Amino acid sequence: MIWWRLYSKLLGLLTDSEWHVRDGAARALEAMGEQGAGEEVVAKLLGLLSDSESYVRVRAARALGAMGERAAREEVVAKLLGLLSDSESNVGVWAAQALGSLVSKVQPQLKPAFIKLVLPLSYAGNKWRGDKNYNKREAGYLALRNLMAAGWAEVGEAA
Repeated sequence: MIWWRLYSKLLGLLTDSEWHVRDGAARALEAMGEQGAGEEVVAKLLGLLSDSESYVRVRAARALGAMGERAAREEVVAKLLGLLSDSESNVGVWAAQALGSLVSKVQPQLKPAFIKLVLPLSYAGNKWRGDKNYNKREAGYLALRNLMAAGWAEVGEAA
């Protein structure tokens, strides 16, 4: 009962008018990891990836990265990929980290689509040079490394 009240309170704090309150709520949910990954939380954190405050975008990305399978959805991955080009470089770095964490949790039916999204980031033609944006290359590298570690050995076949 107490846990549910805390969880409900955190949900409300994710939409607070003060950025540091939103940041703190996302930080608490990050610490909860997969246990805090309810549908409503993932949806609100997804919204925070567009927050005007970079600290909140970073914390939302980190929280989603910690939430595992429930956050490894196509819309989350797409939004995190978009953050790789964020005007604040630290946002892109943490988006890359979150993508690297989530990649092995992606549902099998999303596997080919996910690989097609991340492969061009790190691989271009026959040369391993990829995207010019460091955060995008890093995300591609982390994602591919984690795909291979998760047993997705046929990465090249999906490209």
